Amino acid sequence: MEQLLHFLALCSFLLIIFISSIIPLSIIWLIQILFLNISIIPISSSYLRIFLTIWSIIEIIFLIYQSYLYSKIQHQIPPSHLTSIERDRIISNALSNIKNLRHILSKWFMDCPFHNIDRQSLVGWLAYAFYSKELQELNDKEYEEFYSLIQKIEIDYQLRIADDEVTNTISHMKHILDPVRVIFRPLALYFLTNTLLNGIISSSIFYLRGYQFMHIGPLSFWTYHDETCNAEEEEDPIIFFHGIGADLIMYQPFIARIHKEFSRRHRIILISMRCICMRYPSLKDIPNMSETIHSIQLIFDYYQLKKAIFIGH
Repeated sequence: MEQLLHFLALCSFLLIIFISSIIPLSIIWLIQILFLNISIIPISSSYLRIFLTIWSIIEIIFLIYQSYLYSKIQHQIPPSHLTSIERDRIISNALSNIKNLRHILSKWFMDCPFHNIDRQSLVGWLAYAFYSKELQELNDKEYEEFYSLIQKIEIDYQLRIADDEVTNTISHMKHILDPVRVIFRPLALYFLTNTLLNGIISSSIFYLRGYQFMHIGPLSFWTYHDETCNAEEEEDPIIFFHGIGADLIMYQPFIARIHKEFSRRHRIILISMRCICMRYPSLKDIPNMSETIHSIQLIFDYYQLKKAIFIGH
C-alpha cells in the first residue's frame, strides 16, 4: 500500500511538471523558430514542427489573455451593502454554531494564539468581514459599532481580549482585499478538463443516467426526477453544490451512489459553480452572493420546493 501511494505521488509530481512545462517550452520553441539558428528542441518532421509552432503561438496568445484577466481581477468592486440588522443576524447565527470561538479566531489570525489577539486587530478583522475595508478606512460610527460588538461578545462568551489600541500588527486572512494570486495554466489543460472531461465525458454520463441540464438564473445544473414516484411518497430534494476543482467529473462515484440510493424518492439537483471551476478563464457569468441566493429561490419556485437537503463542497 505504501509503495502504491509513493507511485501515485510520483505520477502526480510528474504530471504537475509536465503541465507546468508547456508554457515555458512554447516560449522556447518560438524563440528557437523565430530568432535562433540552433535547435534547442530538435524536431526533424516538418509537419510536427508546424503543429508545434501553431500550438505554441496559441499558448502564448492564451497566456497574454490570462495576463489581461489577471490585471482586471485586481480591481476591487464595491461590497454588497448590509444593514446593521442583517449584520447582527449573521453574527448571531455564526456565534450560535461555533463550538470554540477562541480556536476559530485563532485560525482567522493565522494561528495566532488567542490571548495575543488584541481588540484593535478584531475591529480590523470585522471591518474586512462586513465592510471590505481596512481598519483605517472605518468612520467613527462604524468603529464604535464594532468596538461595542466586541465588548458584548466578551461578556456573553466570558472572553478576555487584550486592550491594545495603539498598533494593529496581527495580520488576518482577508482574501477579498489582498491581491489575487493566480497560477497561469496552459490552454491544453483547460481543453482537457473543460472540453473533454466535463463537456463530453461528464455530460454523456449524466444524459445516459437520465439527467436533464437546466439553467435558471445565473446557475446551471443537472437534475434528475423519477416520474414514476408518487407525490405522496416523494421526499425532500437533494441539492449538491460543487465549487473549486475540475467540475462534477470528480464526483461521479459519489453522484452514482447518491443516484442509486436516493433517486427513487428524491429529486437530485447538482449545481456546479462554474465561475470557480477549472473552466476556460473568463470574467463573465460570475454571480455575486445576492444573485446566487436569488437563483436558488428561482429553482425552489420552479420546482415548487419548500425545503431541501443541501450538500456543499
